[in-house]
Amino acid sequence: MKKTILCAFFGALALVSCKKESTQDTLADYDKINAISHQVQVERFDKDYFESNFNDIDNLKKQYPFFFPQGIELSELMIKKNDSIWAEVYQEVKKTFPDNAKLKDVEFLFKSIKFHFPQQNVPSRLVTLVGDMEKEYSAIYTDSLAIVTLETYLGENHKYYTDFPKYLRNEYNENQIVQDMAQKFAETVVAPTHDRTLIANMVQHGKIMYLKKALLPQVPENEVMCYTADQITWCNENESEMWSFLIENKLLYESDAKLDARFVNRAPFSKFYLEIDAESPGRIGVWLGWQIVRSYMQHNDVDLQTMLKTEPKEIFEKSKYKPKK
Repeated sequence: MKKTILCAFFGALALVSCKKESTQDTLADYDKINAISHQVQVERFDKDYFESNFNDIDNLKKQYPFFFPQGIELSELMIKKNDSIWAEVYQEVKKTFPDNAKLKDVEFLFKSIKFHFPQQNVPSRLVTLVGDMEKEYSAIYTDSLAIVTLETYLGENHKYYTDFPKYLRNEYNENQIVQDMAQKFAETVVAPTHDRTLIANMVQHGKIMYLKKALLPQVPENEVMCYTADQITWCNENESEMWSFLIENKLLYESDAKLDARFVNRAPFSKFYLEIDAESPGRIGVWLGWQIVRSYMQHNDVDLQTMLKTEPKEIFEKSKYKPKK
């Protein structure tokens, strides 16, 4: 299947709406979440597609109509199946995902969403496929269906990713499946803002990190950030110095897009233009934004749902955030 087919499908999917919740997730909630009755049916479209024959097409179209849009010739839909390169990719996917065991954490995530957002529908169907090696479409979430493109989770040292920048490769590990799915959900319930300042962008991303950690209390902080354990340690040890730099250089209320590139966007390191740059991880502004949201939640009697709707500026001003020296 060509990229245009997937794009048409992804564009047609409706995003879930924001619902009220009243309980903040902690590790103490883990057993409660796990006990929720919600089963997810995993459907391996990757296997059904690559191991099908021409006579199976009608059955595939009935089971996965969203992958077979009207007006597309059958020959075009079968291009990927008959391509030797993509056939090899599928074999690599089978090696890493011979069964569905590595997808179980997604079921826990959906239970957690149901726990925190009881009025919201959550998917009971998870479909896997071989896409087009595009990380943007590696995980798709709607309130009725979730999709994972498995060729983007074969492991950071896989031969397919050797030409990718080193700082991005850890996003291609199998443990990132549930992280990416949580990210997609979080983006649907975090209220948007028109504030384009650096601090607003930091806090907006911090909201998403806070929600991801709430939904997945068992996941280590470094995995939530897609950092190594050493990078989290570095952040904790240098938090005060990083914050002082932003304050002293009066950067928080600037809206220059270059600041996002320096401190928020994915990068091999953050750009203070100091000696610490070589040691710092990228996206340090996201991590600092997370700490601000944490401080806000500790110092204000608000629930998770209220925080998600609150303007970043208000969160920052009421956070009483002060890094330890």
